[in-house]
Amino acid sequence: MLVDYTGTLLLVSHDRTFLDNVVTQTIASAGKGQWHEYVGGYSDWLRQRSLPRAANAARTAPTPAQRPAPAANKRKLSFKEQRELESLPGDLERLEAEQLTLTQRLCEPDYHRVGAEQMRRDRERSTEIETLIAAGMARWEALEALASSIAASRQ
Repeated sequence: MLVDYTGTLLLVSHDRTFLDNVVTQTIASAGKGQWHEYVGGYSDWLRQRSLPRAANAARTAPTPAQRPAPAANKRKLSFKEQRELESLPGDLERLEAEQLTLTQRLCEPDYHRVGAEQMRRDRERSTEIETLIAAGMARWEALEALASSIAASRQ
């Protein structure tokens, strides 16, 4: 029932498997009043927190190609950037639909019968989808910011 819920829900649980199967983001205390947000469930949090903070920051920090151009720059979005901006919502929607289908399959009561190899492939694909969605969202945000800064510089 929680997987089908479209709203936001804050869960606190000690059941790690439950969290891995249900949540899409984890907020964890880093100590000294610091909280950090991680993509994925408990297992994903374990992997990401073991990475050095600099590696996490480098992963989430926009690359120079993603940073919006200064307002003084009078360029417009290239043809490729415009097409990418137009296609990103549909691409992300398809990835989210695939993620939902995969999650529903993982939650089926007889899923354990598919075998270890299929379970591994499903888990890997789920992780890959999460990464693709995060990258797509970051790129979409960067292109929107670029388009907004270009529009603002024209006014």
